[in-house]
Formats: sequence, structure tokens, C-alpha cells
Amino acid sequence: MSLLDWFWPRGVSAKSERLPAGAIMRTGGGGFLQVGGAGGTGLPVVNETSALGISAVNACVKLLAGAVSSLPMNIYRMDFENGAKTQLFNDNLWWILNEQFHTQWPAAAGWDHLMRSRLYHGDAYAIIDRNGAGQVLSLRPVKKSRVITYEMENGRLVYGVMPEAKSFDSKVYYYDQDDMIHVPGDGYDGITSPSVLQFELRSSAATALAAQDASGRFFANGLMPGFAISMPTEPDRAEVEELRAKIGDTYGGVRNVGKPLLLFGGATVSELSITPDDAQLLETRRFQVEEICRIYGVPPFMVGHNEKTTSWGSGVEAMGSGFVRYTLRKHLHAITNEFNRKLFRTGAKFCEFDTSDLERPSFKEFMESLRTAVGRAGERPIFSQNEARSRFNLPPVDGGDDLIPLSGAPAPEAEAPEGQGE
Repeated sequence: MSLLDWFWPRGVSAKSERLPAGAIMRTGGGGFLQVGGAGGTGLPVVNETSALGISAVNACVKLLAGAVSSLPMNIYRMDFENGAKTQLFNDNLWWILNEQFHTQWPAAAGWDHLMRSRLYHGDAYAIIDRNGAGQVLSLRPVKKSRVITYEMENGRLVYGVMPEAKSFDSKVYYYDQDDMIHVPGDGYDGITSPSVLQFELRSSAATALAAQDASGRFFANGLMPGFAISMPTEPDRAEVEELRAKIGDTYGGVRNVGKPLLLFGGATVSELSITPDDAQLLETRRFQVEEICRIYGVPPFMVGHNEKTTSWGSGVEAMGSGFVRYTLRKHLHAITNEFNRKLFRTGAKFCEFDTSDLERPSFKEFMESLRTAVGRAGERPIFSQNEARSRFNLPPVDGGDDLIPLSGAPAPEAEAPEGQGE
């Protein structure tokens, strides 16, 4: 055993084609997680593909994934003496986290994939490619359906990654837990997280699909309700089939809306289907939007459902801050926690999302807050001029690092309490 192995025990040394001895499989890969019939109710199947057809699910996922993929991730160095952090601009990881995960993965697409995997399947995975010195070279997002998790006798995890369906490489590769980003979701048990599609969206998404299909069929049929035809004498089978075919060809579909239904021989018609109003179809669809938004923690107004007002406030600043504080923060914290422990393994350096753009107020309010920060009317400043200029990506100026109020006068000294300072 090397000195590195003593301080950094691993399940496998690096990418390996052989499963370590003693590893026990805890989860298995497979196709997309899906639910058929929502527990035997006969509702439509919910999987990653069908969920995209539900506007509320699609809007919530696009909102959350889009927010994360648009945020810059900064890298800092921590000063253990005073807790101050200094942003690093020349770290090699900055390019990977903000511009390109991998040659096949732009950073924005990589963040989007990780968030979608977490929001649909509960877990998000990405392989960490390193050089011989342990330096991170790239990140490769992986679908949850391709990942098999094994547990070693010492409690460490090993991840088996199955090949892509259309890949020429049919081998399964194994990675130690330190070479695999694994961002868990709600309900994580130390091995894997429950699928959002399989559990939380099991009923609401299936009901939304069913209501959506019923609405589509109703309008595709030209708003024509189901009906029954009664005849004074019993026709034979050939006459019944001929009548059904003629009615379907003549009166069915959107093109035939408004045509009068002609009946002969004493036949009468009676309506069978309940109307959309009786079925409360519109109310059902509205409720499913709210239910899906509740599952993802997204206020309905942020996905275009504006029937109810928000309690977050009416201003853009209030809505942006509320979205970050109550919805986005748990996702950002889970991601940064996993990235910091796998990429840095020390508190001296860490990465952090910059959410200032989402929480930024109006331009006027923003400028007023900067004026206060740099010290207006002789007040003691907390920002230097260059720090304020950096908020607009402006270059520093000479003397701009001094904490001098806008008036140009030195900052007033803090007065000592009575009985002190002598």
C-alpha cells in the first residue's frame, strides 16, 4: 500500500474493467424508470419521454435546470486565519465548470443534464477524468439508467457504468466513488435516491396525461359527444356495422362539425358522454398544474399559471430572491457540496454558485445600494471603488482599492464607548 492509499483509500485505483473483489451490488441500471398504469389504475405510463409532454412538468424542469445552467460557478481560496475568501480567476477548474465539461459537453449542457437527471430520477452522475497526478481534466455526465452502484466491505462505493446503447464499446467500466460525481436527491439512503417520476409524480403526472389526452380526443372529434341510437326493430349485424361506418365517416372529426345527424325508420339518439364541464376537466387540469408545481417547489406563477397571486411580493427583486431562497438553494447546496468534496477534498479551496444576477434589484435600486456600499456623504464604506466596478465587469483603477467615501474625505474613525480607549 502506497502512502497515498493510506490517506486516500479507494475502491478502485482508476477506471477499471474489473469489479473489485468483495463488492456487493446495491442498485442496478436499466431502461428509463417508468410507472405503468399508476398503480393499476389504468392511467397512462409516466416516464422521462411522456413527462416532457406535460406542460407543467416540462416548465418546472426547464425553469430549474435553466436557472442552474445559467449561473456562473466561482472558485475561491479560504483564509483559515480570518475566514475571508479570495476569488481565483486562473484556476484550471474554472474553465471546466463554466465553459466545457468535456469535449462533447459544453458546461451549460452539462449542468442542464445533471439537473434534469436529479429532477426526474433523483440522482445525477458525472465521471471525473483525472491525469496521473490526480488533476481533474474533464467531467462526463452519465444517465442514471447506465449506473450500477456497488458497496465495498469498507463501506466505500464503486460505480459501474454500462455502455451507451449505440456504443461500439460493450465493456462495463468501474469507478471509485472519488472519481464519480453523485449529486443525490430527496430521500437519499447512502446508495441512491428515489425517482421523482416513480414516486412523487406517479399519480399527478399520470392524471395530467390522462386529462390532456381526454381533452385532445374531445376536440379532435369536433366537440361531438358520445351518443347512442335506439331503433324500434332489432337490425342484423351487417346493418349495425354499416350504420356505424356511415356515422363515423359522415359526422366524425373536426371537418364535419355542424353537420346535422340524419336518422330514419323511427331511430332516436340520446347522449351518453358527460360534458367537459360535468367532468370538471378544466378544473382537474388546473389542479394538476398546482400539484406538479408543489412537488418541484416552483410557484405556479413562474410557469405561467397566473390564477392565484404570489405571496413572495410583486417586485422582480422579491420574486428572484424568493425563488433562490426557497426553491433553488437546496439544489445549489447539494451540487456544491458534492463538487467540493470530490474535486478539492480540502477546505482551502471551494466552488460556489454566484446567484447575484437572479437576486439583483432594478438598476436604480442596485446603483443606490452600491453608492451606500462605497460610502456616500462621508459614511464609512464597506466596498472599495474597484469592488463596485467589478460588479459591472469594469477594470480596476489606480487607487480604487482604498476604502475612501465618495466625498473624498477619510472615513471617520469609530468612536470608542465611554470608559474605553484610555
